[in-house]
Amino acid sequence: MWGPSSQGAFAAAKSWFDVLVVVGCFGFPQSCVIGINRNEASRKWLYEIAVTYSAILFPFFAISSFFISDALTPTPLAAAFLAFGAASWVLINIWRGILLTINDGLRFHLITILPTIGLVFSVLAGLMIGADLAFRMPHLYGISGVFVLLCGFWIFPWGKIRIFSGGVRRVFDLISNGADVFVQALATVLQTFICLKWLSEYAGISEVSYFSISLTLMNALVFPLQAISPVLLNRWSKGDKKNALRTGRKLILSVAGGLFFFAGGVIFFIPHFIDALLGEEFAAASAVLKVAIFVAIPSFVLRINNLRLSAIGDFRFNSLMAVARIIVFFVFLEIFRRILKENFGAFAAAACWLGAEIIAALISEWRVFRFAKDAK
Repeated sequence: MWGPSSQGAFAAAKSWFDVLVVVGCFGFPQSCVIGINRNEASRKWLYEIAVTYSAILFPFFAISSFFISDALTPTPLAAAFLAFGAASWVLINIWRGILLTINDGLRFHLITILPTIGLVFSVLAGLMIGADLAFRMPHLYGISGVFVLLCGFWIFPWGKIRIFSGGVRRVFDLISNGADVFVQALATVLQTFICLKWLSEYAGISEVSYFSISLTLMNALVFPLQAISPVLLNRWSKGDKKNALRTGRKLILSVAGGLFFFAGGVIFFIPHFIDALLGEEFAAASAVLKVAIFVAIPSFVLRINNLRLSAIGDFRFNSLMAVARIIVFFVFLEIFRRILKENFGAFAAAACWLGAEIIAALISEWRVFRFAKDAK
């Protein structure tokens, strides 16, 4: 509706919110699954403490937003709205992890899509009243927070958890496992956040727009895996290590091969899709998308391997791998920026992202193969 500049401003604003949610979650949704399945952690206690934890996050998020991201939240009210939305999303994500160990059916899938649906409804409401998303996103995120809280309590009410009165109330294991998951998630969102900042500074806001569209494509292609990954983690963590490391290996390799041929076929139609869906203003995004679509292949392999290693408790390697990946990405990015200079832009960033993802996927594949060989 508003062209590349407004799209880029929207993407830059959203990246800060994503950082807050990842910091707040601290890997607790995943560590709750492992804690309940392997360490007999109390579901009821986790459900209750998550509410207190999210309430504590609210002032921390508000202060951080006001002072660190003042361009997005220039007023205390805007910071408060954004903070409420982020704290609400954190609570729903932790509840989602707990619910998974009880029911991985319809309720789990509903709570999974809840934050995204809340954001869509809020943005649509903003568009209907003519709000400029680049400046009103904090308020819209606050509205999405109200939506996800009300719907989240309806999907996963107190009555579903109060019957689980037993279990261990240990925090250390959750923090220890969560810290490693947190490092992985934080590295991912920081990679996006800092990359968009670099593109904004060195290439212009339109290049931010093109790269954000490519990120949308990457996320869309791996979304099916992202949607079922908690289910896989839940099931693999309940079985033995051999099962977690080897189950479905041939099928997964076939899917990765299918993604390669799919990407190779689709790239010829990308310019037509861009023109039909976004218009000629976004024509320059076509070259970026042709690179970005291949990121789905190593990303798919990497995420599957991360799930396998998490299921057997090897969180540390995943966190080290995430840190190494972001370092490699920014080394590539700096090399390209110095070589290309004024021609540096979203295409170069996408190529760097693909290179870092391939290296990380190969290393993770070696790690899983080595463990699977020794597993009994």
